[in-house]
Amino acid sequence: MPRKSNNMGTRRKQCYSSIGLAVFGYALVLIPCILFFSCDLDKDKGSTPASPSYVNVTSNTEGVVRISWSYVSSAYKYVVECKKSGDFPTCFEYDFLTTGAILTDLDQGASYTIYVYALGANNERSTPAKTTVTVSTKKPSPDRLPPIIGFKVASNSHGTVSLQWLPVTGAKAYFAEYKQSNSNTWHGDREYSSSTATISGLTAKASYDFRVRAYADSDRYYAIYNDYVYLYGVIVNAR
Repeated sequence: MPRKSNNMGTRRKQCYSSIGLAVFGYALVLIPCILFFSCDLDKDKGSTPASPSYVNVTSNTEGVVRISWSYVSSAYKYVVECKKSGDFPTCFEYDFLTTGAILTDLDQGASYTIYVYALGANNERSTPAKTTVTVSTKKPSPDRLPPIIGFKVASNSHGTVSLQWLPVTGAKAYFAEYKQSNSNTWHGDREYSSSTATISGLTAKASYDFRVRAYADSDRYYAIYNDYVYLYGVIVNAR
């Protein structure tokens, strides 16, 4: 009898040892899986672009509203939603590749809420930046050039940023300026004859703002021009 009891005890120890090894083996398989999926979740979370920091109304005349917003380096494109007050849930949606848009055919005198989203490469949508505007009934001045559209960064490397925009009808010259985002002083007040500008000597990894406007003559003090358009928060690449 005692021998039988000892054998049973030995079997129990072997059984517990086998169970321990099995649990240890499962742990070796499960822990890397958990870590792997956690990493994947973090990657997915990190792929959502930042929100544009604000939406700015740069022009508001007779059913037409021009807006701009801050540049988001990780954005593939931007989505603008325009909702008229009292029309819930009716909403108009537009896609843009640049940090500015012109919204037309809006009801004069009506109030609209404008939402701007940054989209990642896989259409991950940021939280929106928004503003509210009451559409003007004022007619545009006849002594103003059409607004600049399509303002964007064409290239960004080695401390040099090249800017690009669509040509403006009636414009003979463009003036592009820049400043560091934490400064109030604009620099580089230089005339460009075409719809491109290249600005060099910028500090790598610093944040810069850019602006451009068009004039109807090469003399910048000529009376006919348009409003500045802006690109905010462009991080200058070192390479």
